[in-house]
Amino acid sequence: MSTSFGSKFSKYRDTHNSTDIGQKWKDERHKMRNRKNRGVNMTLILVIVFLILVFLYIIDFDLTIFQVD
Repeated sequence: MSTSFGSKFSKYRDTHNSTDIGQKWKDERHKMRNRKNRGVNMTLILVIVFLILVFLYIIDFDLTIFQVD
């Protein structure tokens, strides 16, 4: 015969106070999550391509090595 004596801490460990700013912040972040944000953003791709082109221009990269004679 086993008896279980629970404490107030274990009974209310998932209950949060109305002034618990950390829990409010966590809940709001959870609500704002969006699976669309995981994809690659087109703006990011354009910025990366632009920076690569600027870098190639600065080092005076010659594109004629890709031409077939």
